[in-house]
This record gives sequence, C-alpha cells and structure tokens, in this order.
Amino acid sequence: MILACASSALSQKVSSIPACAVPAPATASPTTDPTLLTPTTATVDLDAVRHNARLIQRRTAPTAALMAVVKADAYGHGSVRVAQALQDEGVEHFAVARVSEAVRLREAGIEASILVFEAPLPEHLPAYARYQLDVNVCSKAVAGALVQLAEQRPPSEPPLRAHVKVETGMERLGNKPEVAAGIAGRLRRTDGVEVAGLWTHFVSADDPEQQAFTRRQLGILQEAADSAGPLPNGRVHAANTPAMLHFAESFRRLDPTFVRCGLALYGLARFPPSVREALGDDLRPAMRFTSKITHLKTVDEGATVSYNRSWTAPERVRLATVGCGYGDGYTRLLSGRAEVSIRGRRFPVVGSICMDLMMVNLGPPESAPPAEVGDEVVLFGPDGGPSVQDVADWSETIAYEVVTRVRGRVPRFYVGEEAPSEGVIGHVPRRTADALDGNEAAADENETRKETTEHDSEAVAQTPSRPTATNGEATARRSLEAASTAH
Repeated sequence: MILACASSALSQKVSSIPACAVPAPATASPTTDPTLLTPTTATVDLDAVRHNARLIQRRTAPTAALMAVVKADAYGHGSVRVAQALQDEGVEHFAVARVSEAVRLREAGIEASILVFEAPLPEHLPAYARYQLDVNVCSKAVAGALVQLAEQRPPSEPPLRAHVKVETGMERLGNKPEVAAGIAGRLRRTDGVEVAGLWTHFVSADDPEQQAFTRRQLGILQEAADSAGPLPNGRVHAANTPAMLHFAESFRRLDPTFVRCGLALYGLARFPPSVREALGDDLRPAMRFTSKITHLKTVDEGATVSYNRSWTAPERVRLATVGCGYGDGYTRLLSGRAEVSIRGRRFPVVGSICMDLMMVNLGPPESAPPAEVGDEVVLFGPDGGPSVQDVADWSETIAYEVVTRVRGRVPRFYVGEEAPSEGVIGHVPRRTADALDGNEAAADENETRKETTEHDSEAVAQTPSRPTATNGEATARRSLEAASTAH
C-alpha cells in the first residue's frame, strides 16, 4: 500500500467544524450550520458506490483489479468521501486527472496507489515523488525528467512509479508503440523507478460498429507489451467503463490488468442484459439531485414567464418557482425541455432557466397537485425522478457532464456509511464536514471542483510528519497551491 503523507493546515481548519444533521426535505426545522441553508442539495449513496465496485470486480475477476477513477471530484460525487468508502471496501488503486486532486486524497488519508492521468509538467514531478503518485509517462521528455529526478533522490526513498502510455488511436497523450517499449525498458533499468503499468485508452469501446478498431487498439498495446518485456511489478491495462461493459477481451486477454472505471462506479451505466443476468444484479445510481419549491402562484392565460418572455401560458396555470438554476449546474439547455418530479408526478420546466431559479408548470389550478412551499423537487436520481440519462438527452450531452456540472455551492450529503438519524437525509460523519463541499462556488465557476473540506483526522494521526521540502519540491508545491487558489 502507498503510505499517505502528513496533514496540512487545511486539515486543522476542517477538523474544527462541528458535525451536523440536515432535515429531511419539506421540513422547516433549521440546521445547525448556516452554510447548509440552501434549497438545492445532492445526496450521494455510498452503499451504491460500494455495490457497484463489487459488481465490477465480479464481472472482471480473476484477471483484473479495479482502478477506481475519482477525477473531477469523483464525477461530482465527492472524491475524498468516495475514495474513503472504496478504500474501506478494499480497493487498492485509484486514478485522478490532476496532481492537485491526488494531493487532496493523500492529505485525507488515502493510502492506495493513485495514477495521475494528465501529462505531468516538469515542475510538478517532485510532488509526484513527495506524495508517492503514479506518473503518466506519455513522452520521452517525461521519461527523461523522471530518470533525472530518480538519480537525484536518496536510494532509501520509495521508487517513483511509472505507467508508460501507448498511443493506439486517441491521438491525445501517449508514445508510439515502439517508443513506449523502449521507454519501459529504460525505466525498468533505472534505479529508483518502478514500471507499474503499460497502458492505453480506448476511443469507442461502447460502439459495436467500431469494435474492430477497439480490437486493433488492444492488439497494438499487446504488441508494445511484448516488445517491452516483463513488468515484474506492473500491469498492462486498457479497459475503461465501456470496455468493462461491452468488450470483455480488454480484461480477459491481459493478465494481470486493471479496469479503470468511473462512470460505472457511480451507476451511470448499465450492464448488457446477458451480463446482468449472469451477475444477478445491475449497477445502481449513486447521486440524487434535488431542490425545493420556494414560491407558488397562479398565472392567467397569456402570461409570459422568465427572461425574454420565453414561455407563454396557454391557459390559467399553477406555477412553482424552484430554488435551483444554472448557477447550481442545472444548465439553461434544459429550458423548456426537462421534466422534474414533485410528489411522485412529472412536470415540465417552462421558461428560461435562471441562474438561481427556474419555473415548473403544475397545470391548471383545479388539477394541480396540492404542492406547498418546501416540497422536494427531484431534478434527477432514483426513486421516481428523471434519470441522469434523461437529463443528458434533454440537454444533448452525456451523463458524465450532467453529474460533473453540479456546482460547488450545492452541498453533498452522504448516506450509506453510518446510519443517519430517523428523518435525516444526510449527515456529517467523523471524517469530513460534507457540506463545505458546497461552499466552493467560486472555484466551480471555472468548472474545477475544489474538494478542500474532507479529511480523516484518525488517518492523519497515524501518518508520519511531512519532511522539509527540497527546493524542487517547494517549487512544485507552490505551483500546486497557486493553481488551487486560481481556480
């Protein structure tokens, strides 16, 4: 297991925040934390995440280990909380997109290996060493910088871990196959470097019409692996969620390997019928995105609604104003297209969605439901709401974008780890102050969710003190901190 580094001042700030409970929807009792006074929330079911991880492992055993992808704040679900739940479940490998994301996991007590997908900037490499992060070696230049860093480190330090990326058709990051094989050999011969993987990324593993291309990508990777020779402590890996679902060769022909799953972990994909039947179960959605009715009114036929008078009432109707808008991640593309669920019934969103509010047509007053201010409005999620895929279809995008655009000012509440009190939909357990995930609105305006609120004080207490940074490490650290504050 990769040992976590010591805590930062951030952990001291977070650990001082008291735990609190959040009332169930439509109740009027106040919370003990004023930062939670918002109508719009996201509830994440950690039991569903763990269930999905177990199903993925059953699907891919015995050749593959799960590498849980928790980039982009675990697709909006909260990377620290998700990683903690999965690490407790026995998951030993994680992946993120940015060094800053990996550092947050380490400082929250995540000890498992963490692969950083992005092409590393040279000045960030000392941070990889300091936090024991796996490097994506996607070019000769990265390989050279890694070798140079290894040569400068004391022999007693843990080895730098490298995953050499092979370009097989994505044309994004990676080395030509013959170059990748040479790099793997060079790194294998370098003291202080461990080749932990040789890998690629599929372009269209979910498209049956392009399966020949997917198979070609897998073949190129295998040829590169054959040329590179054995990886005593590494795995050759290619499978992402689509491949795990639809292209079993990607984890059957490679042994041992990883399956790098993100979307499936959060229940935003479905097994094919034959696989579902064999497993006797399916993946479960983990996020429920809800708001509340904040105002009710009746408007006459011909009344115009929202900016630019974008909707005209065809008859006398009851309108519900809902406390959610594109500032919370409910995109304007859903204006006049989406439906929401109120009291178990679907109703259309009308008029342009505003930054903080939107309007819902409940129908003629005589047939409208007995809705009240404070009633829950399900924007997406299980238990009767539209699905994430419904919202993706209405906004002409993909499920990935729907969940990752839920903004930082939306508090995340977690169920499925410690039994919440009766009548409570969320809680702040010992590890984190969950709701502070919702206090990062400024960060999310740049589409980068900053998860600076979660920390496991128990893990920190068991972690050795952070050593004094070298000049190179200090430079890397300053770069990371500057990036964090700029987002």
